[in-house]
Amino acid sequence: MCLSVVLLPIRYNKTVMMTFSQEESRGKHVIGIDEVGRGALAGPICACACILETNLSFHKNFTIRDSKTMTPRQREKTAAWLQKNSMSFIAECDAQTIDEIGISEANKFVLKTVAEAAIQHVNDPETKVFVDYFTLSGIATISVPKAERIHISVASASILAKVYRDSHMKELAQGYPHYGWYTNMGYGTASHREAIKIFGLSPKHRRTFTSSFVKQP
Repeated sequence: MCLSVVLLPIRYNKTVMMTFSQEESRGKHVIGIDEVGRGALAGPICACACILETNLSFHKNFTIRDSKTMTPRQREKTAAWLQKNSMSFIAECDAQTIDEIGISEANKFVLKTVAEAAIQHVNDPETKVFVDYFTLSGIATISVPKAERIHISVASASILAKVYRDSHMKELAQGYPHYGWYTNMGYGTASHREAIKIFGLSPKHRRTFTSSFVKQP
């Protein structure tokens, strides 16, 4: 199984503020977990666990919300702040592994990997662990549908995961310029699908995601 885990060792800085929901605020730390890239035709699925201190305070001009509702510039600015004010773990599962084990198992695998890493790092039984939608076997998580819209910890994880994966796809785009990954990030845009029909599949494509519209090798 092809999995990479990235530890972003970050110091805490209490000078910039953020707000937590009432449920998140109980305890010293809170962990938010989210993933990106589930529906893409190419590239990895990535998950992030973001550890925040619940006594951080809020700056009204600072944007932390669901990454899908933010511009790339907003995400990058917020991710830069989070990388200085939180501890984050990121795991990714590549396209070949997704084809081998299926997207649902790959999704759960990266989520559980970062959850276990973050929980071990905090080592505090009172820590709240929030995750979007999924339940993870053997881990006491609080599963909340659309959690990235409700819990600032999950929104933070969604931003870090999105910025990390986008950067990775832009790097991959340099070796595979035909597919437009620099802008579509591997998702199934019309131009991306047309490029697959013309140039075929790359080693970074998920063959189980493209079988409906392109002949498999």
